[in-house]
Amino acid sequence: MGFRATLVGGETVNRALERREQALAGRSALARRAWKRVGMLALSAVDSDFKVLSTGRALRGTQWRKPSFVTALLRAKGPKTQKMTTMADVERRRETLPILVDKGLLRNSFAPAARGSVFAVRATSVEVGTALKKAGPLATGGRVTFHYTAATERRLMGNVRRVLPGPKPSRTSGRRRSRAKKNWNRDYFIMRACLKKMDGKSYKVPARPLILAQPASRLARWAKVFVDTIISQ
Repeated sequence: MGFRATLVGGETVNRALERREQALAGRSALARRAWKRVGMLALSAVDSDFKVLSTGRALRGTQWRKPSFVTALLRAKGPKTQKMTTMADVERRRETLPILVDKGLLRNSFAPAARGSVFAVRATSVEVGTALKKAGPLATGGRVTFHYTAATERRLMGNVRRVLPGPKPSRTSGRRRSRAKKNWNRDYFIMRACLKKMDGKSYKVPARPLILAQPASRLARWAKVFVDTIISQ
């Protein structure tokens, strides 16, 4: 990120700004201070955009696709959230589930000193972003391989009821005498079997850009912050 700001009118201020720019060659600390302020504003903008996009709303021509059925099925639930019972429950959760928000590691990585954070301040620029490995495929799209692991099994059991409330059925769906020891949830075992069949297979991930182009009005405010920081010294 880099830009040059010019003030229109006020020749005295412009001359002062030019002198400051010339002095920056030997005063990198002042330039770094200004770029750091711009970097903090940029990170705040990224977080604000992320918050809007994660709800599924469009922002400046970009709209993230809603989570898949499997994501809704395996996304960690809150401690006070009830377990799902049917596939219809999973579909309902899919409609309201925040996009790209599981444990919050991705969104939080766009903060200084956070895990995976990129915040490099130099005398001539500032670089912000995330270095998390999963961020690349999520932002640009591509293909990923699904693996059914012990952790997947635990997440499924934590999200979906295996046993339904009430007494065990006396008859099967074929009207035979049931030998079940519990009132098992049929939907749970269907979804579990489907996940196991997916193991080792590759699936397409849609592109969800994480850092959007910023509007001119916002860039102008950042430029003013940069200039004000230089002039005030």
